[in-house]
Amino acid sequence: MATQLKVSVSYFYCHLALELCQLARILAREGKHKEAADLCLFISSLCEKKPLYICKLESSICKESAKARLNGNIRLAEELCLKARRTCPRNFEAKGG
Repeated sequence: MATQLKVSVSYFYCHLALELCQLARILAREGKHKEAADLCLFISSLCEKKPLYICKLESSICKESAKARLNGNIRLAEELCLKARRTCPRNFEAKGG
């Protein structure tokens, strides 16, 4: 029963993580790197709750991105952020031409 509840609730964690990820990316674009990194650390805690290996991997990459951002290595942070988003099974990015 506890496992079933954890799986059911994880949908809401994912949804919140995706919404907060967009906010973190906006903050980063505005140069608010500390705020973005703090938010990314929280997001990674949500993603790791999902009982899927790929979500735990994505969480780990997101956490490393946040640490790089806090250390001032913005280029590495952006690379890791992109890798985390590409790893996330529920994330997608559509761009028009």
